Amino acid sequence: MQKIKINRKNIKNTYIRVNQDGTVLINCPKRATQDYINGLLEKRESWIQKRLVEIETKKRIQRENVDRILFLGKYYNQQEIRSEDSCIRLIDDTFYFYMHRIPFDSLKACMLEKFKEDRLKEIVKKYLNEYISKTGLIPETIEYKKMRSRWGYCQSNKKRIVFSSELINKPKEFIEYVVLHEICHLKIPSHGKRFYKLLERYMVDYKEKRKHIK
Repeated sequence: MQKIKINRKNIKNTYIRVNQDGTVLINCPKRATQDYINGLLEKRESWIQKRLVEIETKKRIQRENVDRILFLGKYYNQQEIRSEDSCIRLIDDTFYFYMHRIPFDSLKACMLEKFKEDRLKEIVKKYLNEYISKTGLIPETIEYKKMRSRWGYCQSNKKRIVFSSELINKPKEFIEYVVLHEICHLKIPSHGKRFYKLLERYMVDYKEKRKHIK
């Protein structure tokens, strides 16, 4: 039986989402009746089932690739090689870790983190230069943080953009979307019709590129 959690709040609209543990979360006005909620659940049944399948598929892929490395939307094999010098190389579908000692998990983790961090900065810089040139919108500060709840944010009053380091695990087209999304916030801080019109002016297929947002 599907677990359902209902939160009645001082809000006007009702929102439904499916959490990663499969719980259907409903945020609704305090006055909402159980009959109304049941009707809404029935109406959104196909969408809920679709989300549950998506979540289970994602978990299955993660289980199947537990020993592989996620990078730019793809999973890669990994291999450790004894070497005098410590370095990391990506060749075809495999990350090669050259290290003094094998195994050396802490060193390997640091090497991979540094590799991903450097690569993400290269990719973001490329898209920043491209869309700064196109839009004329220029951030003063670019930062990177470990964030899992969001891919980036913009403080328009400070012209400051922060990107999640987790972006490196997403496909390049999604990274491109996030970069332009945050640049557009320099001009329009809120999400509304004007914001998405501005976004679409420079990326007509933004809806397709942001499909990896979950």
